[in-house]
Amino acid sequence: MENEKKGFLSRRGILKSLGLAGAAVMAAPVFKIGETAIHAATTTTGSSTTGVKVGLLVPASSVYSSSFLNGYNLYLDQYFTANGSLPFVTVIEEITNGPSSALSKLNRLINNSGITVAVGLMNSRISKYLVGAVENAKIDFVEANLGENFFDKNTLSSRFFQSSLNLWQAHYMLGEYAAANVGNKAVCVTSFLDSGYDALYAFEAGFIAGGGTVQNRIVSGNPVTNLSPVDAAMLCTGSDANVVFANYSGSDAATFLSTFKNNGSTLPVYSSGMMIQQRVLNFVGADAAGIVSAHSWDFGSATTFDTAYQTKYNQLADDFSVLGYDTAIALCSAVSQMTRSLNPITFNDAMTGVEINTPRGVVKMNPNTHAFEAPVMVMNMINNGTNIVSRNITTEAIDATVTTDAFKLTPDGSSGATQSYPN
Repeated sequence: MENEKKGFLSRRGILKSLGLAGAAVMAAPVFKIGETAIHAATTTTGSSTTGVKVGLLVPASSVYSSSFLNGYNLYLDQYFTANGSLPFVTVIEEITNGPSSALSKLNRLINNSGITVAVGLMNSRISKYLVGAVENAKIDFVEANLGENFFDKNTLSSRFFQSSLNLWQAHYMLGEYAAANVGNKAVCVTSFLDSGYDALYAFEAGFIAGGGTVQNRIVSGNPVTNLSPVDAAMLCTGSDANVVFANYSGSDAATFLSTFKNNGSTLPVYSSGMMIQQRVLNFVGADAAGIVSAHSWDFGSATTFDTAYQTKYNQLADDFSVLGYDTAIALCSAVSQMTRSLNPITFNDAMTGVEINTPRGVVKMNPNTHAFEAPVMVMNMINNGTNIVSRNITTEAIDATVTTDAFKLTPDGSSGATQSYPN
């Protein structure tokens, strides 16, 4: 793949190099044969009189794309019902792994569709290959993702924005919270694949900023050391740290937590936000009780959105659904400002000042970083007798330390692996 030639290994690429390509299929939901993300999502109908076109790049045949598109289309349907028309027309292109596909499809949207703004459900590692096309066409670009990796406008351009669920910022604040409330010594454990995201490094940075010390970082699944999640759990239970930060997904999360708890350790477990998502809890089960984590969306509490989503699609909303919904709200707000203002402004100016109400509360665009920011919730997972559910411990604004464009998160030891988007 093109991205592998440039030094980035996708999750599937790493698994293939380890002889585990089949595991990638087991780790993610699978579409029916021939089904694409676009056709799996319910498309929005509705006209626009503004002439503004939004080009949307989504990974082909991805359950994440389908969920994102459903949330996106849900809001556009609601907007159309309330207003009788839409502020823009959406043109969708599906992309595959690597930057070459994203660049090719972006150029198609620019040359054939005359788009004003592009939106890409992708990781920042892809966005950087699109800078030249965006600048040459003088359009703006919105990178949509959960915020698993640090977004740096300065390595892209002022035409780039990020619509995210603020995961890396939440993990930074979780580290600060742990240092202040649990103790000043942490041991951090991650799978090799999950170390491609920045949850681990953001937690460590926040923990250190809060006065703590990271005693050890344990990586399982690295082909060099060949530790298993069981080995990693055993090493953690022997630590004299005050807290364990765990960064796992899928069946690895279940294996680690089961081993850790059955070994009798009483150390509190803090975890990445992705480790407590419903699709992961299906693997983990009761062992998730007691985990403390952080997120900008308290899943299950956005009742109006949840109800509307389940009614329309006959399925539960997830983090990608919320991301799609948030992104559609932001686009509608920015484009409406462009076309209705007595003194017309550019999309870039409108997006820079966007402030919207979403299922996760008030979300604002940071004019310095060009990234959305929403309050972060620290949550405790509890067993209510029937299910493992989240209980909000505290809600706070994102730490001012990480909201300036001077802040850098520079992870060392990252595998470079990412799963959710083409990389």
